[in-house]
Amino acid sequence: MTDVYLGSNGFNIQYNQPIADGAKIMFAVGSDKNDQDDLIWYTADSHGKTTAKYTGSYGTYLVHTYGVVRGQMVGLNATSVLVPKPEVKANITKESATTYKVTITDVPIYIDDIQVPTWIEANGQDDLQWYKAEKAADGSYYVVFSEATHNLEAGTYNVHVYGYN
Repeated sequence: MTDVYLGSNGFNIQYNQPIADGAKIMFAVGSDKNDQDDLIWYTADSHGKTTAKYTGSYGTYLVHTYGVVRGQMVGLNATSVLVPKPEVKANITKESATTYKVTITDVPIYIDDIQVPTWIEANGQDDLQWYKAEKAADGSYYVVFSEATHNLEAGTYNVHVYGYN
């Protein structure tokens, strides 16, 4: 049996059966999109563990486990892991007469950087600013911005949230 879970550094994979002396455990990992054209092979450590990189696609990833003994590769099992599309929430609160706080919650573990482009609707994106969100102790992210950075213009602000891994 092989266990797979999504961690902050990628897919943590653990083969949970005894490993014969001289055997090597390998994992073939790829998304189920486009006939696994993103398939990458990983070799487990002596305890049957490895971390596979997350390639950025949402959906199902397939993990096939193989044992290699004396040059012969044998299929041992297969499993999958789902990477759901994030559904983060953003809340904007007024902190002072001219500052606002954007709080982003429900950020999945595989997102490790949040950028918040912000601009006032008047005059297009002439005052566009990209803010890097800070991670709070509770796992949420936040940005505080000031109208001063946006020419002290009043009106409707556009605030977008981008997550990266």
